[in-house]
Amino acid sequence: MTRSGILTLILLGLILLAVGWFAQNALTKHKEANRTPSAAELSLGLASTSTKYTDLSGNAVSIGQSDDELLVIHSWATWVPTSPQSLKNLAALQETYRAQDVEIMAINRSEPRSTATEFLKRIETGDLKIVNDQDDSFYKAIDGKTMPETIIFSREGDIVFHVKKPLTMTELDSYIDRALKQNVEIKN
Repeated sequence: MTRSGILTLILLGLILLAVGWFAQNALTKHKEANRTPSAAELSLGLASTSTKYTDLSGNAVSIGQSDDELLVIHSWATWVPTSPQSLKNLAALQETYRAQDVEIMAINRSEPRSTATEFLKRIETGDLKIVNDQDDSFYKAIDGKTMPETIIFSREGDIVFHVKKPLTMTELDSYIDRALKQNVEIKN
């Protein structure tokens, strides 16, 4: 094969690679724009596509739950003295309740990702879903008053508990256990 033939093949390969990348990027944006909001997002008024949440790597994530899944959302910030212990407790409870279809996530309040990432280097959070909310949309949607706040959504997406204080591991475990056992809506 001649040198010009090799260059043509390389150029063709680069063009195909670029076309594939652009197509994948467009498909991802289309899926995000047409995603059906979860029951939890709808109950909080967070169904707007303008609300952007990310993981600590900057990847877009949604605040939601799968069908038949209990959802626990905990607001936290690096400046809250109870956050290190709360995050450790959440990670431990994520392991405890994984088989019972309970998703636990911790939403950082309006801090730069770099601040949250640096803070979390000192804390063992396992595979706890950490979400960054730079615009503080979640806290505003729940009409947050204190820090931290923890909300537990039923499997149907209804708010079962909204606790506006730090929780010990025993207290949080009790709330999750009660939410799993009851279908009664109770708000604290």
